[in-house]
Amino acid sequence: MLRAGFWRRAGAFVIDKCLLTVGTYSLFTLAFFSIMLRAVHNTYSMIEEIAIWGHFKLILLHLLFILVLTIVTTLYHAILESSPKQATLGKRICQLQVTNTHGRRLTFMRALGRQFSKGLSLQLLGLGYVMACGRRKLALHDRMAAAQVIHVRSNEPTPSS
Repeated sequence: MLRAGFWRRAGAFVIDKCLLTVGTYSLFTLAFFSIMLRAVHNTYSMIEEIAIWGHFKLILLHLLFILVLTIVTTLYHAILESSPKQATLGKRICQLQVTNTHGRRLTFMRALGRQFSKGLSLQLLGLGYVMACGRRKLALHDRMAAAQVIHVRSNEPTPSS
């Protein structure tokens, strides 16, 4: 098993982030237009709606977007990394899999814990992620969850489940 390097992992992260953000943002754009259409059909004008509640609703919608994006991202990673494929869509494109230290599939709870520990990796000015550049190629959240990200070439058999 060859552990994945920082740049391959970063590429998978960018792909996943784009997919999740575009998908969630599309849903919230529909919600925004729904709010605006409802304002048009009310008895008072849309200008009054925006003046009275518009900014508050936009701020609330933005905070709700961040909350939903966080929940969706956490579940997306935990479910897919503990699935038989052991990878998110971005990781699959970059030929990566997440395993435990013995090369086996992560349980959902371990994958969820790995996701929550990514917050700590990020809070430390991103240094938890930069640790993946080291000799062992393990980020802080990998160490905390006793996990590793491996590079799986297409002609290699996948690690046992």
